[in-house]
Amino acid sequence: MRKWNLTGSLPNPPLSHRFPTKVAHFRQYNIDMAYVAERGETETIKQFKHRIHGVLRAMAATSEDVTDMRITRKYPATCWERVWKNLHTVEASDTVISTWYLAIHDILPTNERLATIRLTDTVAYVKCGNSDTLQHRIVTCGEGPVIWHWTRTRIAAILKMDPRSVPVEWTLRPDIQIRPPQKHKAVTWILAHLVAYRLQSQRRLSLLDYMDFLRRARWRL
Repeated sequence: MRKWNLTGSLPNPPLSHRFPTKVAHFRQYNIDMAYVAERGETETIKQFKHRIHGVLRAMAATSEDVTDMRITRKYPATCWERVWKNLHTVEASDTVISTWYLAIHDILPTNERLATIRLTDTVAYVKCGNSDTLQHRIVTCGEGPVIWHWTRTRIAAILKMDPRSVPVEWTLRPDIQIRPPQKHKAVTWILAHLVAYRLQSQRRLSLLDYMDFLRRARWRL
């Protein structure tokens, strides 16, 4: 902050163009702070920070693009009401639901996501060198193809359909509605645990370990 002279009063209009793209958060700070009056002589640091928060929050609340979430704008064809319902009604542990929540909202720190907000210079995944996306981590990296083939085969058996008809998009955009409810619960349970297992790093990610993970999760349920 001191290097870019952002600790005191800021010029209005802001000189955001002087910041390189790698520090885009400083550029945005410079733009937003131009709307905040300077700190008063009798105003404490705590009061000044509280006022900054209030001004920036009011600006964000009145902006036109806050009505829709980023993920819903990215995939407008998805039935998001059905996705939210499946997410909040899946019978799983809090850890599994939280991981699936982060994956569905696309807010996990993959290199693709970090590169989008200019916090990294590469989109390559450190484990394999391919583009680091959530779908890559879940389905195609390492043992992913084997685990996904086994998973979609089980889902297809429940639904009595060809495994090739089970789309990979169900993992991150589960806008599904299956009858009867028992089959629906089984499919969403499997999808949630697949995502949670593939996005953790403290265990081995083999097919046998994944099957054991599902058995233990089913036993706890």
